[in-house]
Amino acid sequence: MVRKGKAEDCRGIYELICDMEEKELPWDVFFQMYGEMLADSRHVF
Repeated sequence: MVRKGKAEDCRGIYELICDMEEKELPWDVFFQMYGEMLADSRHVF
């Protein structure tokens, strides 16, 4: 099933990306960027 990303998906997406990169990214920066991208209609998750 595919659906649009939501704000509550942020932690899960963060964990997936950290796993792929094999390092922990700064949570505060990721959280802020994710929120900004969700609010911007040019981005689709």
